[in-house]
Amino acid sequence: MSAASANTASDGGGVAAARRLLEVAHEELEIVRDGDVQQLHELHQRRDDALASLPSTFSPAARELLEQAVSVQEEVSELLTHSMGVLHGELGLVARGRRLARGYAPVRTPVRALLDRSA
Repeated sequence: MSAASANTASDGGGVAAARRLLEVAHEELEIVRDGDVQQLHELHQRRDDALASLPSTFSPAARELLEQAVSVQEEVSELLTHSMGVLHGELGLVARGRRLARGYAPVRTPVRALLDRSA
């Protein structure tokens, strides 16, 4: 029996690993909804560990959990895409504000010009 087959048989066709992956996906969704993306790095390490523990073949129960995890990940992707669009728009407003603020800055006379006039 191969290591992958043994792993599949020992945990019910990958149910435990699939459940961990689904739990991580739900945590990621909550983090993204809350806007606390700084926590994602640690969470992605846990997701990578859960992915690495998946067997090569799945039981029907594990497959169902994995399909749920994919659905949650699609929602995460949609939220992140939306957030990126919002941030892009806000950055555009900041850039515009900076350009406008430069228009109110006093005109500076180069130092060389001041020295030339005093001589």
